Amino acid sequence: MKRGQVGVVDHVEGSPEFVRRLGEMGIHVGGILEVLDPGVPCRLAVGSSRIALRGELLHTIRVCPLT
Repeated sequence: MKRGQVGVVDHVEGSPEFVRRLGEMGIHVGGILEVLDPGVPCRLAVGSSRIALRGELLHTIRVCPLT
């Protein structure tokens, strides 16, 4: 996704603990996020929070763009 694009989380892959931890950060199926800075790390807006994720973590999250 590109800077400024908004999407909905479609799938999160990983162990139950990993999926739970991402969920605690607001990244869960049905959650909305916005790309602030693409790349590695990728900065995301999730609700009122700002999160930076490294490349290997990004590959565990599938997002469907809304914009």
